[in-house]
Amino acid sequence: MLSDQYELRYLPLFHEELKERALYIAKDLQEPETAINLIDEVEEAIRKRISLNPEGYESISSKRDPGVKYYRIYVKEYIIYYAILEEDGKKI
Repeated sequence: MLSDQYELRYLPLFHEELKERALYIAKDLQEPETAINLIDEVEEAIRKRISLNPEGYESISSKRDPGVKYYRIYVKEYIIYYAILEEDGKKI
């Protein structure tokens, strides 16, 4: 399984934005079950991607960080961006 080769780290912004969207769905739209489902689907999509080949997808470049490849995961109408970096010989 490839996930043993990668260490998963999240930016604080990821948690903030996911929480913000889930709270909006749960409270403003009054759909708490939909909010929970969104969080579950996001977590499952990330787990699935890291267990496969996270570098085997189309990458996109950034003008801000030209040497870093970014990838996307689509969950409903949301897009999760990730990058794979190397630190001390480990892929993160």
